[in-house]
Amino acid sequence: VMESIIDHVARTLDLSPIQVRQINFLADNQRTPYGQSIGKTLLPAMWAHLEETAKVSARLKEIEAFNKQPNQHLTRGLTIIPTMYGVNFPVSFLNQSGALVHIYQDGTVMVSFCTQSWWD
Repeated sequence: VMESIIDHVARTLDLSPIQVRQINFLADNQRTPYGQSIGKTLLPAMWAHLEETAKVSARLKEIEAFNKQPNQHLTRGLTIIPTMYGVNFPVSFLNQSGALVHIYQDGTVMVSFCTQSWWD
């Protein structure tokens, strides 16, 4: 749902969804809705590094050119989405999670993550 909202905001403001995400990064010392202090955030630097090393701008131009070709059954897309997941348990040892990263032979990547449940 949130990605649909970001897409709508981007179209309304004539921005890319990636730009809307950047504008809404949490800032240093900002608090989350759960009251957790961000402290110093590394996200802007990490984001810039990712955009540069993944050649996001060039790839988006290639995708736009591809999608202008007359083929109604095949389109391409690319996005980068920052995710922050604060579990906010009252004791720090409960605030744990894990991630599983799949890198497929065609270059696609899938990331799955979850929080450890101590009560199961």
